[in-house]
Amino acid sequence: MNHSITHRVISIQGNTIVTKGDHNDFYEVIDRKDVKCKVVWYLSLIPPESVEKLYKKMGGK
Repeated sequence: MNHSITHRVISIQGNTIVTKGDHNDFYEVIDRKDVKCKVVWYLSLIPPESVEKLYKKMGGK
């Protein structure tokens, strides 16, 4: 299955990017060549508590 994951960029050093997901307690290190796109703006029309319920229903912790 192909899917995309969006994480916040914590730091960039050369071709190495350190990221962290909002629900993760750990950082991930990726190579710049693995970045597919950049999110520059996000608007949610769903209340945060509804997003959390949907996330858990889909198997998130």
